Parts: sequence; structure tokens; C-alpha cells
Amino acid sequence: MEAIIWAWIWGLVTGSFAMALAWRLPRGMNWRTGRSRCDACGRRLAFRDLIPILSWLLNRGRCRLCGSSIRRRYVLGELGAGVACAAVVGRGGAGRRFCPSSWSSRCLWQRRPLI
Repeated sequence: MEAIIWAWIWGLVTGSFAMALAWRLPRGMNWRTGRSRCDACGRRLAFRDLIPILSWLLNRGRCRLCGSSIRRRYVLGELGAGVACAAVVGRGGAGRRFCPSSWSSRCLWQRRPLI
């Protein structure tokens, strides 16, 4: 169960990154050094505004800075990626490689790769 939860969190984060890439790349924006900004007001978003799904829920689907509506496709993309990753692990696809407890015991202390 722990592996499924961590896989879901990993999916949320990667889904958020994928949505940011989908917005930036077609517009020629730098995805490596550029910071996330509100689509409406253009102000930089703080870390607390970038937590997948949670920030959207806490801000009621609006920008904390200007109050404009945040498109649902962002949260749906994050949610979809989270569910997909959790499903892969739940079906036995990636196993315990998604568990931080196994990361520390296999990788950090024993200096062995995860795979």
C-alpha cells in the first residue's frame, strides 16, 4: 500500500511538470530556468501555489495573487498522471521501487542502484 501512495504522489509531481512543459514549450518559454507564473496576471507563483492538486483546492481553483480562475486541465492532468502511476504499481508493475523506505535501505546505505 505504501508503494501505491508514493507512486500516486510521484505521478502528481510528474503530471504537474508535464502540464508545465505542455504550456511552455509551444510558446518558446524556457522550461529549465523559468519560474511558474499565473496565466492571467503574469506574477511568479510561490512554492505553496505549486503543490499538485492541494494548492488548487485550497485556493478554490483561483490564483492566490489576482483571483483569476485556474483552468481545470492542470489539475486533471496531475490527477490523471497520479492515478496512472498508482495503477501501474498497484498491478505489480514497479513494485517497491516507489517506496522511500526501500530507497534508503537499498540505495543510500548500501550504495546500490535502485534498478
